Amino acid sequence: MSIVALQNITFIGPIEEKETILEDLQEMGCLHLRPLRSENAFTPTHDVISEETREAWRFLKDCPNQRLQVGKSPRYEPAQLQKRALEVQRRLEELTDNRDFLNRRIENLRVWGEFKFAPLDEMNSLQLWFYLVPLYQVKEIPESDFAWEMVHRDNRFAYIIVMSRDEPQGMPVERIHIGAKPLSELKRNLEDVELEIDELQLEREGLTRGLTVYERNMAQLEDMGARAKAAHFTHDSSPLFALQAWAPKNNSPALVKYADKKGLAIQFRDPGPDDDPPTLLENNQELEVGEDLVAFYMMPGYRLWDPSMVVLFSFTLFFS
Repeated sequence: MSIVALQNITFIGPIEEKETILEDLQEMGCLHLRPLRSENAFTPTHDVISEETREAWRFLKDCPNQRLQVGKSPRYEPAQLQKRALEVQRRLEELTDNRDFLNRRIENLRVWGEFKFAPLDEMNSLQLWFYLVPLYQVKEIPESDFAWEMVHRDNRFAYIIVMSRDEPQGMPVERIHIGAKPLSELKRNLEDVELEIDELQLEREGLTRGLTVYERNMAQLEDMGARAKAAHFTHDSSPLFALQAWAPKNNSPALVKYADKKGLAIQFRDPGPDDDPPTLLENNQELEVGEDLVAFYMMPGYRLWDPSMVVLFSFTLFFS
């Protein structure tokens, strides 16, 4: 269990083979690039995965019922799959909000019963005003200013409807708004919303058939984006390019073998006092949890010690 010893490595090779070399080194997966050009000048290309791509992936990945995966198919082409997945997600969010609203409205209206508002000309310009009055305040309702009726009461409130041309004055509480739609119409709307939610959930399940192809496409895009960034960090001076990186010392033989195979110049250098190498922890399988805990809070510096064992046993003792 320790912090892995690193070396600074410099590759120099023909610029026309840079893309192939970067792809090979990415496949080896043992380098941490050192930019030879300013990072601020790098502009991500269209190949870099967007937040929408990740959002669509999370939406499908989190689907409780995953369908049997299919291979490449026009029906599950990644761009179209992403577009439709996001459309389904947005619509489900809208419908879920609407369902919550309707449930609250129905619950509030249930006690008032089923009724429809008549046109004002049929009511001689009289309107209905609704109040939820605490029982102890019912006696405070004015007696002669307007007509009112208690349509329901429970152990806390009286449900009062007032008939008046203008909003009544002197009521002990503010009026409540119950909306213009009758209870039966709200229930029908709720049924329609729940039916559409069910249909969209089934469509979401169907879209998960293309998840494997979509994930493979995401991985390819991530690799392409990482290579594009790596290509920016090299120093190019035709006909050569130079790439610099940190790599574990134990990977040196494989890197030398690759450099010989491709005809590249390679140079190794140990970290100097002014260098700030990244930290790579190496722990056996039993202590990997401690490594994860250390990484969650703060990685130790390259020249410090690996606290994974101490952190693991401290957490175990503290929470046991």
